[in-house]
Amino acid sequence: MDETTELNDPNENIPLAHVTAGGDIDSRVGVVPPLANGQRRPEVEGELSRWYALQAAERLISLREAVTGHCKFSLEALVHISRQAFVKGDRKTLNLAFEALTMAAAPLLLSQAYGQAADERMEQVQEILLQTFQAIRDGKADFAEQCFAGFAKKKAISLYRARR
Repeated sequence: MDETTELNDPNENIPLAHVTAGGDIDSRVGVVPPLANGQRRPEVEGELSRWYALQAAERLISLREAVTGHCKFSLEALVHISRQAFVKGDRKTLNLAFEALTMAAAPLLLSQAYGQAADERMEQVQEILLQTFQAIRDGKADFAEQCFAGFAKKKAISLYRARR
């Protein structure tokens, strides 16, 4: 099978509205919703501005390219895209964005799992990714969107302490 099987969403071709930190809908094209707490790095803001300037189909294509490694996104931008897709109920974008985040973040997460056997390192990577998704679902991923490496390090330390 060369093609991936995806759920058919009747709303997948509807233009995406933008949701601000306060939950209000902002339909202006190219507007990056602000974080409720803190600020993004300027390069992430620029990356997200370019993302929001794309049409919906182009966004999906760029995420597919990110999953295959042909297009680079910052980890923070992928967290943002995942958050916004979750808020809007856009499963296709959420799945692609989180898969791209998983592929891009795995090397960082593996490097933070030092001093463990290979299978324990993989378990830690999976646990941190699960906690990241939980934070996205709960609307508590501001820190991950500001500095994913810091967010992941904090989670890795918590897991290390729990093992002791």
